[in-house]
Amino acid sequence: MKKLMIVLSSVSLVLLTAVPSFAQDSLNVRRLGFLRMWDHAFGVAVSGNYAYLAAACELAVVNIMNPAAPFQVGFCDGPRQPCGVAVAGIYAYIADGVGLRVVNVMDPSAPYEVGYYYTPAFATDVAVSGNYAYVADEGSGLRVVNITNPSNPVEVGFCDMPGWAYNVAVAGNYAYVTVTSDSQNYYNALRVVNIANPAAPFQTGLHVTDTPGYPLGVAVAGNYAYLADGGNGLRVVNITNPSSPVEVGFCDTPAAYRVAVSGNYAYVADTYSGLRVDNRARGGACGHSGALCAACAVSQSVQPCNEYCVRSS
Repeated sequence: MKKLMIVLSSVSLVLLTAVPSFAQDSLNVRRLGFLRMWDHAFGVAVSGNYAYLAAACELAVVNIMNPAAPFQVGFCDGPRQPCGVAVAGIYAYIADGVGLRVVNVMDPSAPYEVGYYYTPAFATDVAVSGNYAYVADEGSGLRVVNITNPSNPVEVGFCDMPGWAYNVAVAGNYAYVTVTSDSQNYYNALRVVNIANPAAPFQTGLHVTDTPGYPLGVAVAGNYAYLADGGNGLRVVNITNPSSPVEVGFCDTPAAYRVAVSGNYAYVADTYSGLRVDNRARGGACGHSGALCAACAVSQSVQPCNEYCVRSS
């Protein structure tokens, strides 16, 4: 097995209350453990006692039962650099630029590829719900792939959209897609896609970010979508009415790249500022405290990180 250095992102920790524009005092955060690898890590998914890393040209499987001492147990080589990864059941789904890879991870020590689907553009991220994988495919929008037969994933629908589909989250009958563009003809936006009929997805809502940042990451919890908006930090969008999403709060961070939500907390991969514990009152700026990790992010990034940090509050 090749020697690897595995990396979890540098993250920001933001407390989210019932009114998302509030945050309580910062909490102490400390690193519990890390595992080194030989190259960059671009994405991570966690399932049970394992973390699945989209590392340089492979899927790396890390045992995290003891967060203070994570260790690699297996890997599955691939021809290209994976960008995003999702895990459902005994399969890992990897967006690797040119398509969607399906890897059997029933035995974490010996994962192996069982299927592949080539997408039209550049697959940057994937979310899985039920029998479908939803792939953010840059210039080709959102692709819907039937994964009922993992050895033969088949596209059943798609939703074109202007700009570059970059990150995707799925909740219920909706997919939430961040779209970026350098062209003045397109908007940086969160696009809400109705996927009730996977064969005919269609855009039902749009939130145009009124900041100069780029919405690079998205997570959904309850009635809110959380956007990692580049230099404009974490934006909180009310999606109670999917056809009319509206921003209701924000928290400044220097370079928000990816975001995950668990309970009352949003964890933000902040590309240049490592781990930041933010405290924000209504109308005020965030205060920062706590330890700093490497100035990098776990997901696809201009300056990716090469250390897997396990942190705890």
